[in-house]
Order: sequence, then structure tokens, then C-alpha cells
Amino acid sequence: MDCAGTWLTSCALRTGYFRSQIEKAGIPMRSSSEFADTLAAPLASEIDELAERSESLEQRVASLNDSYETLKKREVELIEWRWVLKEAGGFFDRVCLSLYVGMLASS
Repeated sequence: MDCAGTWLTSCALRTGYFRSQIEKAGIPMRSSSEFADTLAAPLASEIDELAERSESLEQRVASLNDSYETLKKREVELIEWRWVLKEAGGFFDRVCLSLYVGMLASS
């Protein structure tokens, strides 16, 4: 595959990735036919700029997805710790109450 073919394949993959992420997030998209009358053929330099920008955006979206997954895992861990602390607090409350009642009974 030549350089242009590789470049186009890369852009097509990136576009597919963005589409899947947009659909996953439930963001509505307008049809490309809505832009048919207003779009002129872009210049090669504009295409190159868009390709570079899409690459950096792809990396950013991937990074955000990773961060989101990490945050969700941490949220689950924090919920577990909250439950553990709540149960431990209840245990110590019962122990203290039992000790207090025992002290009252012995006096």
C-alpha cells in the first residue's frame, strides 16, 4: 500500500472511531447530506491540518476514555470502603454500648 493509501486508511479508521464514540455517548449527529450544498472541496493543506487535528483528538478521546474507566473503578472501590467503614462504625457502636451497659450493671 502506498503512502496516500495508508494515510486514507488511517483517516477512515479515525473517522470510524470518532463515529463510534459519538454514538456511544448518545450525541446526535446531522446527516452529511445537510452540508452538501455548502461544502467546497478542501485544499490539500486543510486536509493535512484536519488529519493532524483528528490524530490528536483521537489520542485525547482515548485518554479520556481511560480516565473515565479509572474513575469508575475508583468509585466502586470508594463505595466498598464506605460500606466497610459504616459496618465497622456500627460494630464499634455496639461494642461501646455493650461496655457501657456492662458498666451500669456492675455499679
